[in-house]
This record gives sequence, C-alpha cells and structure tokens, in this order.
Amino acid sequence: MIHPDRLRRPGARDPDRLTRIEGERRAWLRAQQDLLERLWRQVRTDPLTGLPSRRGFVAGLDVHLGAGVLAGPDLSPDPAGALLLLRVRGLDRLNRRSGREAGDGLLAAVGGALRSYHDRVPGALAGRLAGGDFALLLPVAGLAEETAAALHSALEPAAKASSGGAEMLVAGVDALRACDASQALAQADEMLAQVEAGAFNPAVRGASGARMGSRPAPGEDVDAGELWRMACGPAGELALGFAPVVDPAGQAVARLCALRLRSTAGEAWLGPRRWRPRLGPAGLLAQAELATVVLALGEVSPAGRLIVPLSAASAVDADFVASVTRRLVAMPVAAAGLTLEIEAVPPLTMAALRAAVLPWAAAGATVSLLLRGGSWPWLHALADLGVSQVSVDVRFLRQAGSDAGALALVWQLSLLAKALGCGLHAREVTDPADTAWLREAGFDTVSGQAVAASGDAFGTVGRQSATAGQPMSAQWMPK
Repeated sequence: MIHPDRLRRPGARDPDRLTRIEGERRAWLRAQQDLLERLWRQVRTDPLTGLPSRRGFVAGLDVHLGAGVLAGPDLSPDPAGALLLLRVRGLDRLNRRSGREAGDGLLAAVGGALRSYHDRVPGALAGRLAGGDFALLLPVAGLAEETAAALHSALEPAAKASSGGAEMLVAGVDALRACDASQALAQADEMLAQVEAGAFNPAVRGASGARMGSRPAPGEDVDAGELWRMACGPAGELALGFAPVVDPAGQAVARLCALRLRSTAGEAWLGPRRWRPRLGPAGLLAQAELATVVLALGEVSPAGRLIVPLSAASAVDADFVASVTRRLVAMPVAAAGLTLEIEAVPPLTMAALRAAVLPWAAAGATVSLLLRGGSWPWLHALADLGVSQVSVDVRFLRQAGSDAGALALVWQLSLLAKALGCGLHAREVTDPADTAWLREAGFDTVSGQAVAASGDAFGTVGRQSATAGQPMSAQWMPK
C-alpha cells in the first residue's frame, strides 16, 4: 500500500516553495520587460539627439492624425494642430571643413531645442527624420508661424557661427489637414521648399515660414455640447462603424466598432477622429463611449465578437465604469460576446484598470489593453489584473518586417504577452505583407486597412430614435 504522503507533489511540505517560484516568475517577467524596453528605445530613438527616429515620429504623427480604418472613407480629416520641418542646410559642408564633431554638436543643439517642446507641451512630438532634417508636431493650431520664427531665431546664430557656414531653415503648415503622416509631411515639405527657394522675406520672418491649411468645414465651430445634444435628439443619428478582425487563416472572427454621429439625417457622418477632440474637452467623452457600448450590446451576434475601444479618461471614471457594468449585467449573453479595449495611456493607472476590469470580467465581458509606443511597462503587471488580451498599435512597429531590431522587438513583445497568458491582437495594419510576419511572431488576430473589406467594412446599424418624451442623451448619461 502506498502511503498518502508519497502521493503529494514534490515540495508540498515546503511552505516557501510557491513563494519562491512566484518570486522567480515575477523576476523573469521584469527582466523580459526590461529587454523589451531596451529594444524599443533602440528601434525608436535617434542616439545623437535623443529624439524619436523617423519611424517613431511618423508612427506618432499617424496616431495624432487618427489615421485608421474606423475613420471611414467618407470622413474628411479634422484640423490637427501644426507640423513644422527644420533643416540644417550646409551640414555636409560643415562636416568636411570642421569635422563631424562640429556637425554633431549643431544637430544636438537642434535636438535640445525641439526636446524642450516635446517635454513641456502636452501632445507635442519632435523627431529627427534623417541627416539634418527634423520635425515638430504641435497639438494646437495657430502657433506654427510664431513657433517657426522662435526656433529660427534661437538656432540660426549657432548655425552661422559654425565655420562651415550652415543655415537653419524652418517651415510648416498650420491648421493641418491630412489623412496620414505621409500626406502631412508632403504638405510641410512643400512649404520648406518654398522657404529654401527664398519665397519668404528673411527681414520679416527670418528664413522660416508657415501657412494655413484648408478652411474649416461647415459646422466645425459648433459647440461640442450642442453637437452632442443634436446628435442624440429626434433629428440626429448615432450608429456604429465596423472593421473586420481576422485570424491567422484570414477568417473574420470579430469586428472592431466605433461610434459615428451626425446632427441631422443626410449630413456627413462624424467618426471618432472628428468627435473625440470636440467632446473630450467638453466632458462628454464618457457619454459618447457609453453610447458605443450600448449600441454594441445590441449588435452582438454569433458571427463573431465585437471590440469596443475605450479611452483611458472614461476607464478611470467611476460613474462610467458602474454604468457599463450595469448594462453588461442586464445583458449577460450579449456581454459574453463583447471585448472592451482600454487604451494604456495617462490618466489610466493600475488601480483604475483593476477597478474596471474586475466588474466587467465578472459580468462576462473580455477586457483588452491597447498598447501604444512606450506602454510596455504595463505588461508585467497584467497577470494580476484579469486582462486577457493585449492589442498593439502596429503603426509603432511599422517596417519591422525588414528591420532586424524592430523584428526582435515584436518577438519579445509576443513572448512576454504569451507568458502572461494573453491573446495578442495587431491594430492598424495597413500593409498586407505585414500580416505574414505578424502571424509568424505569434499574433492571434489583426485588423486595419490591410484586412478591411472594400465594400461593406463601414456598414452601420439602423437609425437610433429617441424614446417618447426622452432625449437620447439621457440614455447615455452615466448614472
């Protein structure tokens, strides 16, 4: 007869064994995260100036512009701040005459000037594009000309003092309207070419210039609160836009959805890129995202899951979390087919994420975390939070298939996510060729323009009417 003690697992009598194993596991996760962050810095950062490289800047600019399949082909770009380009002209001559150290010193000075905007202006983004070319994104329109002149005044003396006789050129576009980073950079580059050709009078603006983008579209000056009330009123419309999510075999397994609204039937729809910047400052973002959840619960079907992106600002709102929880509990079957995707950016904290994940998961929904560039510190803590999927914005990993360092970053990210037991989803995939290496790296699903159906990817649900005697805004109000 076998004694019962012989059946116990090895180490069962050691009360500290599980503690040691857990400690080793956490140490391994931290080490893997540190490696991921080092790889990210190598891929993204220009070593001389400390600014994001061209890849990092372009990815950030794309995100700022809101480029993505959910915007829809029928939605015009919204004004998106200002984009400035800086060029050190004569850099090669300076390197030949005074040595590369002199040229590197001038480039470092430009990087320092741009970093001051990057560090102290919320939403600003600076980067080194190549050689002596730099870029600065300002989140607010109306400051391009003033900023261009200030940068030129600050940097031109150092350029002229160099023995190579370098020059500093600054130009850009204000009230920027562009669908993606390449279009925005082309607009700013056209302005820089005019400055370089002497189209601007140096006595007036220095060798710098800025121009206004297209005129505002009708209705863009409407108060955000009024816009939301009109969209939720009897004459307005709220609907969902959809984009397919496919598995490695190319089969649609889910749909990514986002709210679209208009104040009157027949008007052009406003997608997330248009209404988020307007409703957010007005304190209406939580209402709009609650409306998205409510509509999504009504659209869940056996054909696949629905993924609802949520902002960090809404996820930290206790009233919003409670309102979503009540609706999930009231519709348990639909809740089981819903994935709530929270963006991992400030003001989200680990405590706030846990406060949202626990009740939503208990109600049957799946919770996903959307990582942007630099969000990697969230990863090792996910094991204790109940998050079951990690989504990654591939715009921050663009060209990784042809770059060994960036590809190593993707594999490290996949390794860490899988070790945590999380599914891995790639967002904003624009190049069909990228789907192959993402699949090889272990991503479970992908979405974006590369996989969107050309005809009906932006289908909408039916018109939503106000209930008798009650405006629709009352239905979305967190309570």
